Amino acid sequence: MRKTFKNFKNKGKNINGFTLIELTVVLAIIAILTAVFLASFRVGSEPSKIKLVSHNIVSNIRLAQSNTLGAVKYEDQVPEGGWGVHMEEGNSRYAIFADINANHSYNEIDEKFVIKDFSENIQITSIDHGDSVDIVFDPPDPTTYINGTSTGSVLISLIDDQDNSESIRVNFFGLIEVVKE
Repeated sequence: MRKTFKNFKNKGKNINGFTLIELTVVLAIIAILTAVFLASFRVGSEPSKIKLVSHNIVSNIRLAQSNTLGAVKYEDQVPEGGWGVHMEEGNSRYAIFADINANHSYNEIDEKFVIKDFSENIQITSIDHGDSVDIVFDPPDPTTYINGTSTGSVLISLIDDQDNSESIRVNFFGLIEVVKE
C-alpha cells in the first residue's frame, strides 16, 4: 500500500511511504498478537511447573534405585539396606536417604542424605499408603520395598495452587512413572 507523494520542496521527486492510518493499524495488530501470545504463554506455564516437579521426583526415585544398583557409598560405606526416598503428605519436600540399618524405612537422624524442595505452590496432597511413604531399593537386585513390604504399589498425588495435579506410581517391580488419573 505504498503511496506516492509529491513534496512541494522536492518538485519532481517521488517520495514513497506509509500513511499514518496504515502505521496505526499495523501497530494495533502487533499489540493484539503480543497480548494474545503473552496471555496464552502465562496460562500454559502453570501446568508445566507441576509436570516438571513430578518428573524431577520420578528422576530422583530412579536415582535412589540407581545408587542401589551401583553400590554408591554413603559416608565411606555402601548402605546395607540400599537407597530410598521418603515423602510425607502436605509437604513440598522429600528426602533421598541411605538405608544404613537395612530396616527399609527412613530414620531422619541417621539416614538423611539430601532433602529436595520443590515450589511452595506445589505439594504432596495424598499418598495411598497413609500420610507418608518410604520407597527403598534393597541390594543386590534391587528389591523394591514400599513402607517395608515388597508387594503392591504406591500412588503419590501432587497439586498446585491452580488445582493442576499429577500423580506418580511406584510398584514393587521397581517401575516408576507419572500416571494420569
